Amino acid sequence: MMIQVFIDKIGRVMETVILQGFPNSGLDEAAAEAVRKTRFYPAKKRDREIGVWMSIPVNFKLADYVSFCRMPVGRKALHQWAEFDFCLIYK
Repeated sequence: MMIQVFIDKIGRVMETVILQGFPNSGLDEAAAEAVRKTRFYPAKKRDREIGVWMSIPVNFKLADYVSFCRMPVGRKALHQWAEFDFCLIYK
């Protein structure tokens, strides 16, 4: 999954766009929510903080098989049991 975000000059995520996702699964919404809650160091240009667009890959992993089998059915449960992996891409 790939999310594009706009990070403002104080490090807050202001806008998210799903570039590659899993429609109708709830995973897109969960990933966007997790990224929105993340604080970043602002980008700098000539010693001044600036806002930038950035692409962030997000990988989902289940905690373990036993937890998955005991997981209640529904989209909300999937958000609680998924853990997120962030890798920042700088170009």
